[in-house]
Amino acid sequence: MAPTLVLTDFLLLIISTLLLVLLVKSLRNSKSKGKYPPSAPALPIIGHIHLLKSGLPTSFATLARKYGPLMQIRLGAAKFVVVSDAKSAQEILRTFDTDFASKFQPGPTNYHIYEDSSFANAPYGAYWKFMKKLFMTKLLTGSQLQRFTNIGEQETIKLIKSLLNRSKAGEPCDLTAELTEVTHSTIYKMAMGRRYSNNPSQAAEIRKIITVTLKYAAKFHLAEVFGPLQKFDLFGKGKRLNLTLKGYDQLIEQIMKDYQDNDLKYNCENDDEKDVMDILLETYKDADAEVKLTRDQIKNFFMELFMAGVDTTAAVIRWAMEELINHPNIFKILREEIDSIVGNNRLIKESDVPKLPYLQAVAKEILRLHPPSPFLRRLSNKDSKINGFDIQKGTRVFINVYMLMRDPNCYKEPEKFMPERFLGNCTEMKGRDFHYLPFGRGRRGCPGASLAKSLLHATIGALVQCFDWKVKDGEKADTEATGTGYSGAFASPLPITSLHAPYQNFMAPTLSICLTDYFHHLLILIISTLFLLFLVKSFRNFKSKSKYPPTPPAFPIIGHIHLLKSGLPTSFQSLARIYGPIMQIRVGAANFVVASDAKSAQQILRTFDADFASKFQPGPTNYHIYEDSSFVNAPYGAYWRFMKKLCMTKLFTGSQLDRFNGIREQETSKLLKSLLNKSKAGEPCDLAAEVTELTNNMIYRMAMGRRCSNYPNQAAKIRRFITDSMKYAAKFHFGEVFGPLKKFDLFGNGKRLKLTLKGYDQMIEQIMKDYQDNDLETSENDDEKDVMDILLESYKDTNAEVKLTRDQIKNFFMELFMAGVDTTAAAIRWAIAELINHPNIFKILREELDSVVGNNRLIKESDVPKLPYLQAVVKETLRLHPPGPLLRRVPNKDSKINGFDLKKGTRVFINVYMIMRDPNCYKEPEKFMPERFLGNSTEMKGQDFHYLPFGSGRRACPGASHAMFVMHATIGALTQCFNWKVKEAEKVDTEAAGTGYSGAFAVPLLTTLIWTLYKNMQETPVFATCIYFSYCSNMVDSQEYILLFLIWFITIFFLRAILSNSRGKKPHLPPTPRALPVIGHMHLLGPIPHQALNKLSDRFGPLVYFYIGSKPCLLVSSQETAKEVFKNHETTFLNRPKMVNLDYLTYGTADMAMAPYGPLWKYMKKLCMSELLGTRTLDQLLPVRREEMTRFVRLIQDKAKTGEALDVGVELMRLTNNIISRMLLSKRCSDKEDEANEVQTIVKEMNKLGTKFNLSDLLWFCKNLDLQGFRKRLKDVRDRYDILMEKIILEHKEARKKNKSTAADTVKDVLDILIGISEDQNAEMKLTAENVKAFVMNFFGAGTDTSSVTIGWGIAELINHPNVMEKVQTEIDSVVGRNRILEESDISNLPYLQAIVKETLRLHPGGPLVVRESTEDCVIGGYEIPEGTRLFVNVWALGRDPNQWENPLEFLPERFLSEEWRQGKNQFLDVRGQHFNLLPFGSGRRSCPGASLALQVVPTVLGIMVQCFDWKVRDGANGTVNMEEKAGMTLLRAHPLVCHPVTRLSPFPAL
Repeated sequence: MAPTLVLTDFLLLIISTLLLVLLVKSLRNSKSKGKYPPSAPALPIIGHIHLLKSGLPTSFATLARKYGPLMQIRLGAAKFVVVSDAKSAQEILRTFDTDFASKFQPGPTNYHIYEDSSFANAPYGAYWKFMKKLFMTKLLTGSQLQRFTNIGEQETIKLIKSLLNRSKAGEPCDLTAELTEVTHSTIYKMAMGRRYSNNPSQAAEIRKIITVTLKYAAKFHLAEVFGPLQKFDLFGKGKRLNLTLKGYDQLIEQIMKDYQDNDLKYNCENDDEKDVMDILLETYKDADAEVKLTRDQIKNFFMELFMAGVDTTAAVIRWAMEELINHPNIFKILREEIDSIVGNNRLIKESDVPKLPYLQAVAKEILRLHPPSPFLRRLSNKDSKINGFDIQKGTRVFINVYMLMRDPNCYKEPEKFMPERFLGNCTEMKGRDFHYLPFGRGRRGCPGASLAKSLLHATIGALVQCFDWKVKDGEKADTEATGTGYSGAFASPLPITSLHAPYQNFMAPTLSICLTDYFHHLLILIISTLFLLFLVKSFRNFKSKSKYPPTPPAFPIIGHIHLLKSGLPTSFQSLARIYGPIMQIRVGAANFVVASDAKSAQQILRTFDADFASKFQPGPTNYHIYEDSSFVNAPYGAYWRFMKKLCMTKLFTGSQLDRFNGIREQETSKLLKSLLNKSKAGEPCDLAAEVTELTNNMIYRMAMGRRCSNYPNQAAKIRRFITDSMKYAAKFHFGEVFGPLKKFDLFGNGKRLKLTLKGYDQMIEQIMKDYQDNDLETSENDDEKDVMDILLESYKDTNAEVKLTRDQIKNFFMELFMAGVDTTAAAIRWAIAELINHPNIFKILREELDSVVGNNRLIKESDVPKLPYLQAVVKETLRLHPPGPLLRRVPNKDSKINGFDLKKGTRVFINVYMIMRDPNCYKEPEKFMPERFLGNSTEMKGQDFHYLPFGSGRRACPGASHAMFVMHATIGALTQCFNWKVKEAEKVDTEAAGTGYSGAFAVPLLTTLIWTLYKNMQETPVFATCIYFSYCSNMVDSQEYILLFLIWFITIFFLRAILSNSRGKKPHLPPTPRALPVIGHMHLLGPIPHQALNKLSDRFGPLVYFYIGSKPCLLVSSQETAKEVFKNHETTFLNRPKMVNLDYLTYGTADMAMAPYGPLWKYMKKLCMSELLGTRTLDQLLPVRREEMTRFVRLIQDKAKTGEALDVGVELMRLTNNIISRMLLSKRCSDKEDEANEVQTIVKEMNKLGTKFNLSDLLWFCKNLDLQGFRKRLKDVRDRYDILMEKIILEHKEARKKNKSTAADTVKDVLDILIGISEDQNAEMKLTAENVKAFVMNFFGAGTDTSSVTIGWGIAELINHPNVMEKVQTEIDSVVGRNRILEESDISNLPYLQAIVKETLRLHPGGPLVVRESTEDCVIGGYEIPEGTRLFVNVWALGRDPNQWENPLEFLPERFLSEEWRQGKNQFLDVRGQHFNLLPFGSGRRSCPGASLALQVVPTVLGIMVQCFDWKVRDGANGTVNMEEKAGMTLLRAHPLVCHPVTRLSPFPAL
C-alpha cells in the first residue's frame, strides 16, 4: 500500500476521533444545565499545560487573576477545579468539609505496590478515620510530642556541632543536606527509635530509597494526558518506581520482623516510651481494633511519614534562612530577642518559644510566603455548589494556598517579608483563618503540624543564635519559586560564604508537570522529519549545478515561520539584512523568494517583466467558488490582457474618472457632515469605519450607480459579505504547511468561506439580472454608464476578444471592493496618524490649503496640482506605508535575477516596504519627511524602482489614479476642517501590523478632533482596517500547528510502545543532567562552553556525564579527578577526538596536535622536543625573538610620542606572528600591512572554523551531510594556506640547493629542519608534504594566538591592579636597571614577574579546555566510562576552584611566592602539568610541546611592556579594563584592549 494512503487513512482516523469527541462534548454541554466555573481556552490533548510556564502556584495565580477565583483547568486528560480565594476555601474546608474530605492521588498510581494502602491520600472513610484517631490519641499525643521534642533538640545540637566543625575547618557546607539529615534523623528516631541504636546507618539507606521513589513518582505519566496510553510504560519510569518500592518493601519488612522478634515494650505500661513502630505493630496485632491494619498499610504509612515530614520541614527552614539573609534588619531583631531571653550560654529550647513572639512571627511569615504545601488537594464526594458554581461528584480540586496567603485584600504589601504583621495578631496555624492555611484545615489538615512547628522554631532559632550568614559576593538570595510542579521548593541554589548551601529540590509525593516530557516526543518527530528533509535536500543539491538564493536555517514542517515574529514586510526586512537582498523563505510547505532591493525589483518588473507577469494566489483557493475567475491573480494570458485593456479604455479612462469626480466629492461631503454631527452630539467617532464607509460608497456608486438610488443599503450588505470573505480567506489553511492535508477543512473555515461567497453570489446575481432587465444599451454616451453596464455589455458582445463569464464579472466586483476600499482607507488612516505625530508638518499643510483654497469652501480635486506640499505628504505616506507592501509574482520560465537562479513557478515576494526605506536612496528613511519630495520628479507609476507604492510594469495597480484622487481630496479635507489631537497628549503608535503582509495598523488610535470651521471638539477612536489579501495575518496560528504536531505526537507514542525492547544492563555512569532527544545537552553549553560547563559541575559535581548530540562526554572539574585521569588513566586518554573541521584543516590529522597516538605522533613529538623546539634550536633562534621584540618596542614608542591609541591585541598578534614566522620560515609575514592582515585572517578563520560545532560530528545521521556549509569555507581557507605554504616551501628548497656549501654555518629555521627530515632517506619515518604543512599550521595556529592572548590578559590585569604593576616595575628596575631592555635571560631573576605570569595563566589559560577521547573502557571516581567518551578537563575551572585557591577570583600574584611554589631557580616547572589545579599547558604525554617557547616569550614581552611604558585605557570605566570573555579555541577577550602607551623610561634605552 502506498505510504500516502496509509498516512491519509491514519489522519482520517485521528480526525474522526476528534470530531466524535467534539460531538460528544457538545451534546453533554447542550444537555447540562449546570453553571460550571470558567476556563481558559484549551488546546487539544494537552489542555492548559502550555499556560503553565512557571511553578504551578504562580501559574494558577496568574490565571485566577484573569478567569476568577474559581476556575477549571485541564492538564492533558485530567480536569481540576482551582480555588484561589478565602471565601471558596472556607466553603470547601468548613461549610462542606465532609463533602470534600477525600483527596485525589496524583502520579502513576498503577505502578505503586501500595496502591490502596495510603493514609495521606486515603478516601474519607473508616480506615482514614481510624488512622487519624490513632494519630491524635497515641502517635502525637502531648507526652509523645515532648519525647519527640527532646529528640529534635538532640538532633539540633548535632547540626550545630557539625556546622561549627566544618566552619572551623574552612570546609563548604551543604546546609540543605544538613537540614534534611537532621529532620530525617528526628523522624527516624521517632518512628524506629529502638532500631536506630542497633543500626544507625539504616536511616541513610531509607532516605536514599525515599529520594529515588520521589524521583520516579514525581515524573510525568502519559495517563495524565492521554488516557488510552495508561497501560503503557513507554519510558520505563513505572518499572523503575516499582523496583525501588520493592527494595523499600524488603527493607521495611525486615525491620518489622526484627521488632516482632525482639518485642520488649508491648507489655510496658507506659505508652510514652514506645516509638511509632511499636504502636502500629501493637495495633496490627490487636484483634479488637476498630480497623484491622495490614502490613502494607504500615509500610506505606512510614513512607508517607518520611516523604511529608522530612523534605517539607527542611525546605521551610531553608526558606527562612533565605529571607533572614535578605533582611538583615529582621535577622538583627530576632537575634536580639533570642539573646535577651535565652542568653549566650545555652542553645534555644522548645520551652523558650512562648517567650519569643518575634521568632513565632518570623515562622508564621515564612509559612505564609512559602507554605510547605502550596496546594491542598481535595476530591468532592457528591455534587456541590461552591461560590455559585456547580462542582460535580468526583471533581479534583486544588486549593491554591500560595495565592490565598498573598491576597492584597487581606495582607498589606503581601509580597514583602514582614514578620511584624503577626505581632499582636491572633492568627493561628490551625486553619481557622482562611487567609492563612500553611497546614491546611478541617478533617484533612496536616496531623503533624505541631511537630513541624516545634522543629521549625527550634532549628531557625538555633541557626540565628549561633551563626551569622552572608551570601557569596554580597548578593541577595534568590527567593524564586520552583519552575514546575506544585511543591514549595526552590528553583535556584543559594551560594553563601563559609556555609555553602546548594538546595536539593525534594518534594512531598506530588506530581511534577514537566513539559519537557511532551517536547521529548515532539522532538523525535521533528528530528525524523528533519533527517528525511536533509537527505532529500542533499541529494538535490548534489545533482543540481544551479546557484540558488541563500536561505536561513529552517525547521522541519514549519520552515521559517518561527522567524516571522512581526509583520511579514518587517520580518523579511530583518532577514534580508542578514541573508542578502534576494533570499529563499519557506513558510510551511510553501517556498518563496523575497527580493528586497531596487536592482532585483528592476530586473523582475522591467528587464524580465514578461517573464514575471503572472501572480500567485494565496489562501485556501480550493474553497473559493470563483477559483479560476480572478482578474487580480489571473495568470498572464488572453483573459488578463483583455481585462487590463478594458480597465484602461473603458472602466478607468480619464472621462470616467472625471465623471466619478462628482461621486467622490459628494461622499467626502457626507463624511465631513457625519463627523461634524457626531462632534456636535459629543459622540465618539470611529474614523477608520467612517473612511472605510466613504471609500466603499464611492466604489459602490462607481460600480453600480443606477442600483444605488433604488437600494441605498445594498452597499453596506456587500461590505459585510466582503468583510466576512476576507476574514475566512485570511485564516490559516493546513494546505499551506502540510500538503497532504490540503483536502481537509479541519477547522471549518473553508466551509464558512464557501457559504459566505454563496450569499454574495446570490446578491450580485440578482443585481446583474436587475441591470439586464433595465438595459441602457440605447444610450449613446458611454460616460453615463457605470462599471456594471460596461461589463455586462462586454458579456453580451459576441465579437469580444474574450468571452466573459458571469463568475468572472462577480469576482471582478469582489476584487474591486477588496482592493479599492480597504487599501485606500488604510492609506488615509496612516496619513492622519503621521500628521498628528508631526504637528509642524500638519501646520505647513494647513497653511498651504488656506492660501490656495481658503476658508470658504472645501478642497476639490482640481486644487491638487496647486498644492505641492499635499502631494508630497501623500507620496511620503505611501513611501512609509505602502498599501501593498509586498508585490507577488510568479516566473513563467527559468530566470536569473541578481546572479541567482529562479525556477519556473517560483513564488516571488518583492518587499516594497524595505525598498522604499533604503538608506542608500533616502536620507533618514524611517522619518516622515514630505520635504524630500518637493522639487523631486519621483512619480508613482513605478518608473523609479526605489518608489513602488502601486507596483510597476504590466501588473501595476490599474486603480492607482482613482486612489490618488481619493487620498488627496480626503486628506486635504480632513486637514482643512479639523484639528487632531491624540488622547491624553500621546503620540500615535505607527507600529505596523503584527503579522501578514498588509499595510494595516497593529494598535488602535484614540484621538480628539476639533472642527476648525465650527470649533466643536470630540473624542475619536480610530481603529485599524484590513488590507487586501491579508491572509497571512494568521499565518502563525499556533493552535493549528500544535494540533498537527500532536497528531504525530500520538503516533510516536504508539510506535514507541510497540517497538520498545528491553535493554541490557547500563554502565554505572557519573551524574548527568536531563538531556533532550538528539541534541543531548547542547542547549546547556551556552555561548562560552567552559563557563557553561563550570555551571554544570557546580550543580552536578566534579564528574559529569553529558552528551553533545550523540557523542558521550565526560567533564572533569576538580584537581583530584584530573589527577586520576592524567596519572592513572593517561594511556586511555591519549587521543584527541576526530572532528570533521579540524580533520580537513590538518590534512586528515597529518599534524601533531590532532594525530592519533601511535608511531607517527611519537616520532613527531620526539622531533619537537629534540630538534624543532629543543633547547639548542630555541637558543639559536634567540636573536630572532630579540629583534622582533625590539621592533615591537619601537612601534609602541612611536605611538607614545604621537599620543595615538594602540590596539594591544592586534599588535601582540602581529608580534607573536612575526616571531613564529621567522622561527619557522626565516621571514616576516608582516613586512607589509596587507600580508600581515592576510596571515592574521587565515589564523583567525582556522581557529574560528576549528571550534565551530559541526552537526556532522555530533549527530550520527548527519555524518555525511554538510548541513552548515562548512566544506566550502574550510576548502577556501586551506586552499589559501596551501598557496602560501607551497610558495614558501619551494623558496626554501631552492635556497637549500644554492646554499649547500655553507649550510653547516647557517642557522636553520624550523621549516629547513622539517624539509631536511622529509628528504632524509634514512629517517626513522618519512614525513610527507602534508605532514610538513600541517606541522607548520600547528605552530601558526597554537603559537601565535595563545601567546598573544595570554600577554593581553596579563597586561589587562596589571592595568586593573596598579599596585601589582608598580611592584613588578620596581622589581624589573632593581634587577635589569633603566639603561637596557629586559631579556629572556633576566626572567629567572624576576620572581614577581614569574608569579604574575602564573597568576595570569591560572585565571586566563590559553586553552580553557583540554579535550581527549577514551580508547577503552575505564573506571574513574567509581564510575564506569565507556570507550569513545570525549573527555573535557575544564582547566579554566580548575584555576578558579575555591577548594584549591584562596580568593580564587582575585588577581594575587603573591600566592605564588610562598614556599609551596618555590621549586628551585626555575619557577615555571609547576605550570607544566605536575600540579593538577594549574594546567595551562595540559599534562602528560600530550601536554603542549610549545610550553618552553611560550614561557620564554610571554614573560619577556609582558616584562618589556611594563618596564618601558605605563598604560592608560581608552574609554575604560574608571581607567579599568573590561575582562569579559568570548567563545573561541583560545580564551579570547570579548572587547578589544585599546590603550594609550606612556613612555616610562626617559631617556629611552638604546635599541
